[in-house]
Amino acid sequence: MLSPLTILALQRFTCVLCEQPLLNAHTYPLIEPGQLLSQTTDIGPHHPSCAQKHLENLLLQDPNTQTNFRYIAGLYTVQTSTTSPSGRIIRLHEEDADSTVIHLFSPLTVNLICTVAHPARPMPARLGGRAKTQRRRYNLVTRAADYAEIEEWMSPALQDAANNSRTEAEKSDLVQQIARLHKHFPKRTTPGIQEPASPTSES
Repeated sequence: MLSPLTILALQRFTCVLCEQPLLNAHTYPLIEPGQLLSQTTDIGPHHPSCAQKHLENLLLQDPNTQTNFRYIAGLYTVQTSTTSPSGRIIRLHEEDADSTVIHLFSPLTVNLICTVAHPARPMPARLGGRAKTQRRRYNLVTRAADYAEIEEWMSPALQDAANNSRTEAEKSDLVQQIARLHKHFPKRTTPGIQEPASPTSES
């Protein structure tokens, strides 16, 4: 379901995080591999730098964030004008208003990033009797995800999509979507890592 903040950003063509006018590149942070396959999200458009900050804020605020665990996410950027939509609002289930999402247009770039949360170092107490502020639990280190990390992240969603593709048309659409996304992935550098498998027809 789209939040009021996301709807307002879509109406005003502003960034969800900083609320400033969007540039020609609208970037959407995607936190689930299924969102990448379906090109859908319930999070509104951001400036490219704000999209990464949004993802990092989610980790910092999530009580389930684990130290030294790798979190993979996608930065999906659509090239458009400052006042043109970069997706359309749809309902995944016609009768269910809570299933409203943004179906994104074809991407200019898809950057897969890996963020690791490291324990924050203790800060010295402030002098002068000033009240202590709440310290961050983590320092985040973000880098580009490598091929093996992307494959591990996407494999369950790919398998689910393949299992749910019943008709030949659905299977063909999935194969084409994988091929389109694969163009944005980094090159495979680790021997033995296979490219995402295409779904096969049932015998």
